[in-house]
This record gives sequence, structure tokens and C-alpha cells, in this order.
Amino acid sequence: MLIIAGISVLVPALFTFSGEGKSMREFRDDAVKQNLFTLRHMIEEYTLDRHKRPQSLEELVTTGYLKRVPADPVTRR
Repeated sequence: MLIIAGISVLVPALFTFSGEGKSMREFRDDAVKQNLFTLRHMIEEYTLDRHKRPQSLEELVTTGYLKRVPADPVTRR
């Protein structure tokens, strides 16, 4: 009886921990997608305004198209 009680406590805990990992991964994936969408949009805007592509992402910052280059949520750089 004690073994069954222990299993009934541990099994839901295992699913909770694995669900949290997946949730965090999905959060990072969503952040990456949003950052890429923003960068693509700002590169497009820059290109349309200036009739040339930016030479670097820092150029988007110095010209005011971005406040800062977004960090990669996976590598945090």
C-alpha cells in the first residue's frame, strides 16, 4: 500500500517537471521567433528608407531603427 501511495505522488510530479521544461523551451522558441520577426521588419524598413541594406545589426541601432540588438534567449548573447 505504501508503494502505491509513493508511486501516485511521484508520477504526477514527473509529468509536472517535464511539462515545465517544454514550456520554457516553447517560451524561448517564441522569443526567438519574435526577435527574428522584428529584425526582419526593421531591416526591411531600413532598406526601403535608405535604398540599401544595413551592413550590420549595430547599424540599425545607431540609426534608431532598434533600441538594441535583441539577445538570443538560448545563448543569452
